[in-house]
Amino acid sequence: MKVKEVESVVQYLDYICKNFIPNEKTHLHYYYRGVPYRYKTMIPNLYRDVQFVEHGSEYYYRRMFSRLGMNDYSSGAELLKDLAEFQHYGAKTSLLDVSLNPLISLYMAVEKSEKDGDALDQDGHVYLFKSQELGVEDETALEEKFDTGHTAAIKCALSLIDHEKTNKFLESIEHLRTLPNFNESFTEKELRSDFADSEEECVKAIHEFMELLNQRARVKERLLYPFRVYEDMISAQIVIPSICTERIRNQQGAFILPCHPIIENSDRCRQKISDSVWEKIIFEFIIPSKLKKQIREQLSCVGITRDFVYPGIDNSSEVISGNARKR
Repeated sequence: MKVKEVESVVQYLDYICKNFIPNEKTHLHYYYRGVPYRYKTMIPNLYRDVQFVEHGSEYYYRRMFSRLGMNDYSSGAELLKDLAEFQHYGAKTSLLDVSLNPLISLYMAVEKSEKDGDALDQDGHVYLFKSQELGVEDETALEEKFDTGHTAAIKCALSLIDHEKTNKFLESIEHLRTLPNFNESFTEKELRSDFADSEEECVKAIHEFMELLNQRARVKERLLYPFRVYEDMISAQIVIPSICTERIRNQQGAFILPCHPIIENSDRCRQKISDSVWEKIIFEFIIPSKLKKQIREQLSCVGITRDFVYPGIDNSSEVISGNARKR
């Protein structure tokens, strides 16, 4: 992975324009993730809490829906919308923010925030990801999905399924894959027919999980192919959400859905999740801490301010008050 130090907004944009131009014809896009300092792991905040890693998050989300007076979701796309809203207000989710706009991610990397403590004394970082080109196999690229698709519904629904059942499903698929008569295109019904006697426990675990997944994912067509579900679970994808809030619109936001591994213990689980994201980074920009203030001021000149990135009365007031004090 190549690394470049950022000296100014102009230099940053010039380098991006010369090296990372999206191609709509081949569906190649670049996504950016800015952080105020280098994190030890690249994981969603849901997995930073041992409780949620080891015991699951369904109770947490059910309580959140109830406390906020939100109706139970009717589809996988609606569940992603709910999780995206939670994400933007600091609640626990399995999503990682990225943006199609490199200036937004640069702002995230130099943002002045009390919650980050001494982050201003550390270098900021912008990580670059790319989506798959049409017809091109690229191990460094992430698959690009839409919020109305099965993959997004599956990955979001996992937050509402008991980890023990998820583990048994993953372990069962991995075991069946070692058998000579296993076919990756088998439906759940075909697995039950071909392995009902010899692999009863595995088939039962897969059936129970697929029943739960269909209840939680709520897609129009029943999810029938366990191995395809397994492949989605063990890899990371980029999901493009519907522009349902002003914040997502302004940030040109998208989300990385990391892998969902077998959860043996919290540390190993978090490392696998982090690795599924880190291995997809194709480029890194480093913003020296001494230049953060200067770059924030440059971003402000082109309209990338706190109240643009995080629309709301409180942030608009903060920006206007700050400008008034400078006069």
